[in-house]
Amino acid sequence: MNDAELDELLDACTAPGPPPSLRRGLVAALPVERRKVFGIPLRWALVVAGATLCAAVGAATFQTSVLGQFYGRSSGDGGDLYINVTRRIDPPVGPLKAWSLGGGYSIGGSGAALSGGAYLRDRSVGSYCGYEYTLEGVATGQFRASLSAMPLSRLKERTAPFRLQGQFGAPPGLPASQTVQVGEPFEVTLSERGGERIYDRIVLSWTAPPDSPWIRSASAQNGSMRLAGPQLYIDGQLTASQRDAGSGPVIWVHLPGQGRFLVALDPQGNPRFTKGGHVSGNVIEFQSGNTQFKIACTEQIAAGGDRPVFVYHQQSFEDALDPSHPLAGQAFLGNAGPASLHQE
Repeated sequence: MNDAELDELLDACTAPGPPPSLRRGLVAALPVERRKVFGIPLRWALVVAGATLCAAVGAATFQTSVLGQFYGRSSGDGGDLYINVTRRIDPPVGPLKAWSLGGGYSIGGSGAALSGGAYLRDRSVGSYCGYEYTLEGVATGQFRASLSAMPLSRLKERTAPFRLQGQFGAPPGLPASQTVQVGEPFEVTLSERGGERIYDRIVLSWTAPPDSPWIRSASAQNGSMRLAGPQLYIDGQLTASQRDAGSGPVIWVHLPGQGRFLVALDPQGNPRFTKGGHVSGNVIEFQSGNTQFKIACTEQIAAGGDRPVFVYHQQSFEDALDPSHPLAGQAFLGNAGPASLHQE
């Protein structure tokens, strides 16, 4: 779920109970299985970016120090290298504060040089900040980490095709270039104000983190659906195709000028979602108004057999898009948080 989209939803959301995923233990440092990767070409095979902070809502007394998780995997002849980033806040916060925070993460690279970036959105003060990094292999199991402030142009790329609104600044006191060991965490502070610190804890490992999609099927978690290599058909005509549209408890289709059509396995009591189709295997089919939708994927979309789906046509989504971005005029697909969040 793109966080800029989440920010738009939060303006009118009601708070659901905290999901089970928040209660699972997080791994700060992972065991090291030595493999030779320095000098071997690496390819980032998959990136999973957690929808930030929406998991932190619940009862008024609920507190959390974990704001989100992000995963990536680099595949090469020498084996796989994984990255796990946990966004945290100290001291822990309650639901109102947690809802005001958002962000995103990206990773990539090739050879022995890996790169990525992350940003934080603090809606309570209307600000953004971000950093970028490179990880350059210097020895087996060791990388040289260099960090810099994320430029505004890159932030706009990260949040596209959604509107970017708010002030932009640099994270405080970015650490100097340092050598990091596979299996040992290092931290980057994004915000430090009034005794409160928000930071990313980053860990490289040779084995997949226990809660990552390579261990737990993304489509089997929390009633989620996954859109791998989706092809979108509107009234029987192929309209759009994507390499990957991610996974979540809600998936959606944007049609230019019409907003988006959200689809959920569980409507969670939201009356805007009405039964409109079904999902089975690699195909999901549904109808909204007089329009027939079909999405065919390269992998199973949801766990289990044939299941009903519930649909909500959210026309206000169009206002969240930057009209100057090419995607605003195209059909495309995405994923989002639980059905209980979504309103006009």
